[in-house]
Amino acid sequence: MLVFLFLFSSLQPTDGISEVPTFEIIIYPSGIKKLEDSLYDRIAKLEKNFTEVGSVALPDVSSSNYKLRNMQLTELGLDRPEVQVIPDTGLRIRQSVSKCTVKADWEIKVLFFSHKGELVISTSFTVDVIGGVEYTEKGGLAISDKSCSVTFHTFDINLHNLLFSTAAKLMKEKITTTVEEMVCEDVGKSFRDVSIMDHIPFAKGGKFESRPSIIFKADRIEFSVRLTTDSNINPMPVLDNAEKRMICMTVSKKFIGNTLSETEMTEDTIIKTVKKSLPILKDGDIDLKEIGDFFVLCADY
Repeated sequence: MLVFLFLFSSLQPTDGISEVPTFEIIIYPSGIKKLEDSLYDRIAKLEKNFTEVGSVALPDVSSSNYKLRNMQLTELGLDRPEVQVIPDTGLRIRQSVSKCTVKADWEIKVLFFSHKGELVISTSFTVDVIGGVEYTEKGGLAISDKSCSVTFHTFDINLHNLLFSTAAKLMKEKITTTVEEMVCEDVGKSFRDVSIMDHIPFAKGGKFESRPSIIFKADRIEFSVRLTTDSNINPMPVLDNAEKRMICMTVSKKFIGNTLSETEMTEDTIIKTVKKSLPILKDGDIDLKEIGDFFVLCADY
């Protein structure tokens, strides 16, 4: 589930901070669309890599009555992922698998007899995840999975033996449950391994006056925080037509000073630091403006 890691490690957005925030990022609708495009690029590469490999081994599935061994994923079709902001909750990510074919060897025990054969599973399903944020014990922000589910649209299992249709139904129940457990466990682990605070530019060594705030709105995602060293700072500047940009970051010079020395505080170094922290901007063009006590960085569509 690296795609989920990538998506959330790209986020940082504002609102609700005591007095004036000194670090703020807003992701606008076109920025959210950019996140979706970037996620789709990774999905396309994953599908291409699978095509080149040809098949992927899967873990065995068994119960007291049957065993499935040598399971191989032989076909995989991935649709374009969908990313949606759920106000006051988080991001919803839907990934549909339009084609999934698995081949395996089966063994069924009936009384003292053992029957063996080959099976083919053809299925399609959708993974639906809602990810949000939560505060850590140290007051930082971390990713959390608020919900995860797998919906199967089709599921055909062919044992090439009509005598074991009842066993096929039992296998279907076991396999669908196992798939959902594995996928959601993987998503949850990926989220728990990511801290948003590790992706905030210039935050190294900074002491926060208030807890970071991330707010999910219908048309944007906002992140902000106030630093203790920025007390009595002038109000943060407001840009005209900022909502036409993909993403904008406003950061005080004192905040940047936590990471960069005065001689390092050049336009080139600041932009490189931002791109390193925010993967979504790695290949993008960034405009930087110096306004009073702040630097404002914006990326276009």
